[in-house]
Amino acid sequence: KYMKKVKTVKTGKTYIDNQNNKRIGDDVVIDRQTMANEGVVMIVAQISENDREIVGTSRVSSFGMVEAKQEKYFTKEIEDVLKHFLDHIKPGILQNTRAVEEELR
Repeated sequence: KYMKKVKTVKTGKTYIDNQNNKRIGDDVVIDRQTMANEGVVMIVAQISENDREIVGTSRVSSFGMVEAKQEKYFTKEIEDVLKHFLDHIKPGILQNTRAVEEELR
């Protein structure tokens, strides 16, 4: 008896996104792992370009940063950082949203 090679089979890890059942790239997986390890902070705020102030209320959401019981304190601290940032921002930078993101980081 003998064995004959008929076909090759690709091996390795393949990640499938549950939302649309399609294969996702390695870079997406790496980004998701980084967010899971480092945490995510999302700030939603409407800012007046002329006054350099927050208009209305801002929303701060965090995932993987602090415990639930510290969330209010953390949110207040981020809002204070944002206000300080707006007080000391370079003139004209608010017209460029990408520059604002980079400055906040």
